[in-house]
Amino acid sequence: MVLRFAQPGGVSWSSLYPQTVGRLTYTVRVGSLNGKVIGTYTHPGPDEPKRGTLLSAAAISGGPWRVSDYVQTDASAPGNNTLVVEPITD
Repeated sequence: MVLRFAQPGGVSWSSLYPQTVGRLTYTVRVGSLNGKVIGTYTHPGPDEPKRGTLLSAAAISGGPWRVSDYVQTDASAPGNNTLVVEPITD
């Protein structure tokens, strides 16, 4: 998805500064960076997930989940980006 903002003179910001929402895909692991892989996840919001981000059961089965740690690179390959999650039990 590209965000477009009209500017005077017909130039859009997106032509100068394209932004994609949810551009990174993550491998999702339970408990630790070496934990069991339970899926992949692409964040739908304008910001990437951080510690405390909630992931719904619709996003990753068995949830809801809370992000407890993450590794993020500039590459969009899920092997380079990892979310560590813990189940929400309360």
